[in-house]
Amino acid sequence: MTSQHTDHVANTPLARPAQGLGPVVEAPCGPVRGVWREVTTAEPKSRFSRSAAFYGVPYAEAPTGIHRFMAPVPRFPWSEELDATQPGASPQQNSMCGTTAVPEAVVPGEDVLNLNVFTPAPGQEDSDLPVLVWIHGGGFETGTPSSPWYDGAAFNRDGVVTVSVSYRLAFNGFGYVEGSNAPVNRGLLDQIMALRWVRDNISSFGGDPDRVTLAGYGAGAASVMSLLTSPLAQGLFSRAVCQSGAPTTMPLELARERADRTADLAGTSADLAGWRELSDEEIDSATAELAEDVPLLGADPVAVVREAITGTTPLPTTFGPVHGDEVLPVEVEQALASGAGAQVPLLTGATSHEAVFLGFLLSGPGGGPSTAELLREAGADEQTVSRVEERFAELAGDDPALLGAVVSHGRCQLPLARSLRARSGAGSSATWVYDFAWRSQRTGFASHWLDLPFVFDCLAEPGAAAAIGDHCPQDLATAMHADWVSFISGQDPSWAPWQPGGTGRVYGATADTVVEEGAPLALAEALLDTRQG
Repeated sequence: MTSQHTDHVANTPLARPAQGLGPVVEAPCGPVRGVWREVTTAEPKSRFSRSAAFYGVPYAEAPTGIHRFMAPVPRFPWSEELDATQPGASPQQNSMCGTTAVPEAVVPGEDVLNLNVFTPAPGQEDSDLPVLVWIHGGGFETGTPSSPWYDGAAFNRDGVVTVSVSYRLAFNGFGYVEGSNAPVNRGLLDQIMALRWVRDNISSFGGDPDRVTLAGYGAGAASVMSLLTSPLAQGLFSRAVCQSGAPTTMPLELARERADRTADLAGTSADLAGWRELSDEEIDSATAELAEDVPLLGADPVAVVREAITGTTPLPTTFGPVHGDEVLPVEVEQALASGAGAQVPLLTGATSHEAVFLGFLLSGPGGGPSTAELLREAGADEQTVSRVEERFAELAGDDPALLGAVVSHGRCQLPLARSLRARSGAGSSATWVYDFAWRSQRTGFASHWLDLPFVFDCLAEPGAAAAIGDHCPQDLATAMHADWVSFISGQDPSWAPWQPGGTGRVYGATADTVVEEGAPLALAEALLDTRQG
């Protein structure tokens, strides 16, 4: 290995760059040069021992100038060899290091509509390997596709081509812009454009365009749910994975109101010309002020708990997917109930404790009423209180954590259960549900993002080890990663498909178990039934 490779993004504990020139792929988009890596975790029985990484491959024109705040425009094919050995520019231009557990590097630049391809078979069009297209999370505000946690080396080792996608965020991606040919949902249109790029180019990288699984985490999972129902995305993927995310959309009128308010704060007109007069920094400043009017939590703990147990939690983001346009004609849940995406098998679930930190924010330094008392004040009967305490028995004695688990359950698992019931009622393809219950040695919780290094089988990545603890359970990562590889490859999971009132798989429930059968959505379904009753 040359010295210049030692600090290269392609150099990870799972993959070491090889000496010499990397592979060149002649794709419909144009010639692309990447980096060869040796997969350090490959064994004699592994399908592949090498992974080629291609970073920052543009799938659309840079969203600047006449393309700013407009629908994405396909990138015109190039003839000169593209150097794809370094990550492309990221829409996230403000470092989130220190505020998010997932490593999120900022790469300066304006050519942000790009993607990364990891493949064990570059240039081998007859390989027909299954493809994972990954949509990163970050609340539609932050995140990048080039986090080391999203490196596709382990999936490559096991015969899966991996693509991670960059898309416009925050106001650039989702704010209402009067006069644009895409007033809202530009971020979703970016993702759809990337899927079209995959359809047209992935065979040149060894992938099968007819075996594409669209997967995402958090906001990425909400994006997957949205695209599952979008008429513009039909036929672009054959399977879907949603991790720790539920449908999150706002009506067109609310999007317009928030844009008007942002324009007032920025001192500009709420139309295409007005927005183009402002720099991204000026828009970011105005949206930061707007965010103060859209708090993550309300001030009244009883009201927050009531929202959590009734499924009426307000939108958790300032900007995000909007229903009422050609991308999302109706709410996702309504579309699922009408059969949208019915032909696509779905694997979905969440971590047990998700945004558990919310409970500490609500409780404050001086504490307050117990979670049981808040539940009763919010209208819960004794059976509901008992169900909550039973579901989160491992948090007994830590009341702020229990409160946080209840609140985040109402923002993730409950709307997920409601959506899956709608999907089931439409006679859709099978759905498999899981719960990630293993608790970090650092925090004691199975919180949001914790399952990512297990799915990507990258526990050795320094950031993952620092967040998880000193003794990472490789057997759990091996099992979870294998389940994802199997599903992406077109096989049905080894546990029963979910039906209302049904069961699913639980990962790492105790120190002695890797997987077991459980009922990940039992509490959510009970709350839905109580409300309907």
